[in-house]
Amino acid sequence: MREEGWEIYRPEEDRQGSEWQAAYDAWHEFTRARLEQAEQQRRDALVEIRTEVWLSADTSRRVRALCEQTGLTPERLLAQLADHARLTGNGTATVAVAPFTPN
Repeated sequence: MREEGWEIYRPEEDRQGSEWQAAYDAWHEFTRARLEQAEQQRRDALVEIRTEVWLSADTSRRVRALCEQTGLTPERLLAQLADHARLTGNGTATVAVAPFTPN
């Protein structure tokens, strides 16, 4: 800059510095977005339940048949059934699920 005759630094005329700053700003925004996405995934994972379920042969056949008819995966079918299950007033779970359309 001195070689070019600058007496004081003028950021608006510093092409190289402006390019570096733009690259840094883009990197910083990308990194911030990635961190935000990772944090959201972490928060989402805290409320998820992942489980492995062992079902009897008869129950497994019924689940498979329902999956074939609805086009759902076993995981999605069981999740939707759980969404529709209800607790009774005395704290026991009802097994009779009201009719619903799987999606």
